[in-house]
Amino acid sequence: MYIAEYFLMIFLMAELELILEEKQLNFEVLYSKYAFFKTTKYPYKYWILNSYEFKIGLFFTAIIFLFFIFVLISKDLSIYILLFFINLILLVWYIIKIYIFIHYKSFEFRKKINHFFLIIFVIYVIIIFLIPDMYNNIFLKISFYNKIYGEFFKLAFLVFLYIFNIHKLISFYVLKLRKR
Repeated sequence: MYIAEYFLMIFLMAELELILEEKQLNFEVLYSKYAFFKTTKYPYKYWILNSYEFKIGLFFTAIIFLFFIFVLISKDLSIYILLFFINLILLVWYIIKIYIFIHYKSFEFRKKINHFFLIIFVIYVIIIFLIPDMYNNIFLKISFYNKIYGEFFKLAFLVFLYIFNIHKLISFYVLKLRKR
């Protein structure tokens, strides 16, 4: 399960980076659409529902559900497996939320994204998310440790990210403070 999780994160990041590069190349056209929809009071939720990132999120969620069904066929359902897949879906949607937010913030500032810091932030989020899985063998040597604690750590970490909107602070740094 862990190797599939790693590859899923790699493919998600690659797909989102390709979409972001394409959007940066077509910045003027997309900014014109943004300005038109902004003046017509087009609801923000429709911007998100019509974005490429949202479609990628649905695609990766479908892949995770297929993976979940495969794991259910091969193993019994447990709270650990359920939390593993819930955390994976929450991480995918958090990363997509970051990319959508940064993209529309770049239009707000009418500035192309210098997204090196964004990539670093997302990679650190993924690494912190994967720590319980990467060091599972070491943690299991601790007498009172159980794998479910790692899933609760992931859930707490994602809830922290969702509640405090860390991506807004990152967007402030990426778009406002960088003078490139």
